Amino acid sequence: MTSWAGRSAAEIAAAVREKRATPREVVAEHLARIERLDGRIGAFRTVRAEAALAEADAVAARADLGELPLAGVPVAVKDNLAVRGESVRVGTAATSDAPAAEDHVTVARLR
Repeated sequence: MTSWAGRSAAEIAAAVREKRATPREVVAEHLARIERLDGRIGAFRTVRAEAALAEADAVAARADLGELPLAGVPVAVKDNLAVRGESVRVGTAATSDAPAAEDHVTVARLR
């Protein structure tokens, strides 16, 4: 089994486009790594595991998969950018925890 953690975005995207890996496989491996290590590191406030796997499946089903430069590449988004349905906390509990109504343009382009 190929390990995708630590690989470059270019390597992962090429493997997904060439069908040597599925987006779900790549995302699942990264989620397992987050689960294993983040208790010590504390890098993530929120991990959207189920949503990430569903989004990976949606990418895999796209007809234009071969044209997507970041196809299957997991991307962590800091909480200073709006992700639809998630709160934009900007690293502090002093901000509202109301969910964002829409994605920030950067997040929308990554999707």
